[in-house]
Amino acid sequence: MKKIVLISILLLIMLFLDFPLLARTLIGWPGIIVSLVFSVIGCISKRYMWLILGAVFALPISLYLGATPKFSYFMVLLPLFQLCSAFAVHKRVQWLSWVLLVPFVGTMSWLANVVLTQ
Repeated sequence: MKKIVLISILLLIMLFLDFPLLARTLIGWPGIIVSLVFSVIGCISKRYMWLILGAVFALPISLYLGATPKFSYFMVLLPLFQLCSAFAVHKRVQWLSWVLLVPFVGTMSWLANVVLTQ
């Protein structure tokens, strides 16, 4: 587990050295997919660090979409739902951790539907 966190931190440091690559990686669909995968892995394996990493990867897209008038306040709260899910996993309330992921999964699924049906 510590190796995965260390690799993720090193990857983020390497990406910060090249900002356009960082923007394409974290703000786009790769960031959303990685966040969803990390969050699901965290709920299944009952390890809250995965959910925290998922919230970290969800933060750039949430801030980016939160700058639009349509999503102004709601999008900024989505990573907080993932952090609350991590807290629920830490407290061993498994059902609540899955319920708290529903807003992020639902919003990103809706966004994917809007993009793909244009």
